[in-house]
Amino acid sequence: MGTLSALIDEIRWEQVRIEQRLIIRIAPGGPRPDPFRDIGPPAVVRLREKKSAKCLSVSGIFGSRPVSDSRLVLFMRDRRLMGADLDRMCNARDFYSGFYVESASDGQLCAKRDTIHSRAGTTCTIARLHELEP
Repeated sequence: MGTLSALIDEIRWEQVRIEQRLIIRIAPGGPRPDPFRDIGPPAVVRLREKKSAKCLSVSGIFGSRPVSDSRLVLFMRDRRLMGADLDRMCNARDFYSGFYVESASDGQLCAKRDTIHSRAGTTCTIARLHELEP
């Protein structure tokens, strides 16, 4: 019995904790016009909101741009436009240079769940997502 307790006393217990975080940067901008194409004056396009799912794929976001005090337009790779309304206390202009989002396990960006981070340090929760169509 004495040897077993001596052996247990000699065992050194260690714990290793491994964490992994993946942060994705969404760049500002969107589709760029062709500078060599002769175009007339820019047309005014009015967008209408359309109901959409509460989540969208982070990998499907191509770029972003602030369009009002509390709204970002997200340019999607499939050429859709999505509107992202930010919480009341947030200013969309803080995200003029894009934003960072921590990747969730499902790879989705969801309203009322995920937060975005500006390069200047602002953190905001997305209040609502909706599709925008001309």
